[in-house]
Amino acid sequence: MWGLIRRQGIQFWINFMQRITEEDMFLGDFVDNNILRFCFVDMIQKTLDEIKQSWNNHRIRSYRNQLLTSGRPWMLHSAPAINRTRDYGVGVDRRDIEICAAEVHHKADIPCDRTVFDICILNIEEHKLSVPSNPDDMYELYKFLRRTVRAEI
Repeated sequence: MWGLIRRQGIQFWINFMQRITEEDMFLGDFVDNNILRFCFVDMIQKTLDEIKQSWNNHRIRSYRNQLLTSGRPWMLHSAPAINRTRDYGVGVDRRDIEICAAEVHHKADIPCDRTVFDICILNIEEHKLSVPSNPDDMYELYKFLRRTVRAEI
């Protein structure tokens, strides 16, 4: 499974982030972390969502003498009876769900620290820039924002 995930896009991001580090464009401090998140979290999440979709919809082949059920993972999970397989769902006490819900940290509406986000948005608007949709152009925006934000603090 990890090989599949790497081939479907994660290896690209591993290499991409390594390149940023090797070019001394990432120090790992608060500012760099947040500008990096501002620029790339949505792109990386899109890659992860595509991998999830691909994995959940791929067909598990049937083999002779194999005990595993064939089919699509999402279907095996959602409707085990259709595939004549066991339902591995486990009942959960409502109180346990409430305890977990109280402790979960929901994803914020912005990908980074609010102040860094606001500064990045102001710089983009002030310089009449657009937010790129490809990693290389986003890297240029990252370098620009990194320069301007560091100059402002």
